[in-house]
Amino acid sequence: MGKHFMEDKDLGALALLAEHLPDKYFPWTQNAIKPYSLLAVVNDIVVNQRKTVVEFGMGISTIVLSSIIKENDLDTKLISFEHDTQWIEIVKSYSPHIESASFHLPVQDKAPYCYDINMAQEILSGETIDSALVDGPPAYNWKRRRSRRGVIEIIKPFLNKERFCVFLDDVNRPSEYKSIRQWGNTLNAKAKIINNCIGCVIQGDHYSFI
Repeated sequence: MGKHFMEDKDLGALALLAEHLPDKYFPWTQNAIKPYSLLAVVNDIVVNQRKTVVEFGMGISTIVLSSIIKENDLDTKLISFEHDTQWIEIVKSYSPHIESASFHLPVQDKAPYCYDINMAQEILSGETIDSALVDGPPAYNWKRRRSRRGVIEIIKPFLNKERFCVFLDDVNRPSEYKSIRQWGNTLNAKAKIINNCIGCVIQGDHYSFI
């Protein structure tokens, strides 16, 4: 499954998201979430009224989600985790709309190179997660290919019992494709591929967001 940098549907999504982009250029690279994928996340949060949203891996998603939450006066809390402290500060410097609760979350120094699960769960203590976007930690090479799989163990105890949506980016890669299927089994919920870049596991009543 190939992953083109920008397809027609990405360009259309980019036009819809344009007013929520920063005033100065923000690097939108091959590794970043694609506009159409981000639009699916945004739509789900808005139409399905997700109250607590957690993202793993900060970037353009943090900027856009923060802006939409503020500009639409949504009753939504955004919690962002990122392993790179310098990148956290770079992302924050790009937009006055950044209102997420941002946390540095270290990555294990040996396989599978997942986040520090205990630290993440301590931060999330008392939260009820309605939506999650998993686009980290880095999984760009063979030795790190399973680095995101364990994120489901971080968030599972905190997911809303009635309704939730968990997004996983980069499902064009074999390991992420396998992960989203495994997550569906783990959560006893429906796993679906939205496009060749992003998939989700969704449970409970919801309006279409695609």
